Amino acid sequence: MACNIIHSSSSSQIELGPESKPLGASLFNSIVLIGFVFSSYYTIQWLLSGQINGYLFALFNLFFFLLVYFQLFTLFWMIAGSESVIIDQSSITYRKKIGLFHQDKIVRRPKVKSVELVDFSNTLSARVVSIFNVSDVSIVLRHGKKVEGIGRLIDKQEGENILSEFRRWNYYIVDSNNPTN
Repeated sequence: MACNIIHSSSSSQIELGPESKPLGASLFNSIVLIGFVFSSYYTIQWLLSGQINGYLFALFNLFFFLLVYFQLFTLFWMIAGSESVIIDQSSITYRKKIGLFHQDKIVRRPKVKSVELVDFSNTLSARVVSIFNVSDVSIVLRHGKKVEGIGRLIDKQEGENILSEFRRWNYYIVDSNNPTN
């Protein structure tokens, strides 16, 4: 994992990017896209031959759009995307990037409850998502009733370096090794 931390007097910027592309996510994404192409081809063929009506075709496309389209960004991001976190005195900006496309989340400081480094290596989910080349360690940002995971490919040392940046800006850090903190 490439983890670059840039310090300035007004903010800290953390750039996280993959060193390699996860094979599992690539295969899964390919299967989804190939399945959509084949199902679209046969649906259009049936529509043109008069075997189905246009409403079914529209329903199929709406179904695909709602179930898959919103996940395509996440799948492409897992394959070739990067993360950027900007920490300053008033907010945390988290950005997922794939080339020119990005998703931003801005969390204002008063909403941030805690930041912690969590090790998921002893959980079932860590074994399941290992095909996607996702790390067992993640920075967890709790804000309001939401939880945000930062650093899908970081190791423990990189996680500690990122936590030190949150400490530098006086965010509340929870020590997951000592829950009474």
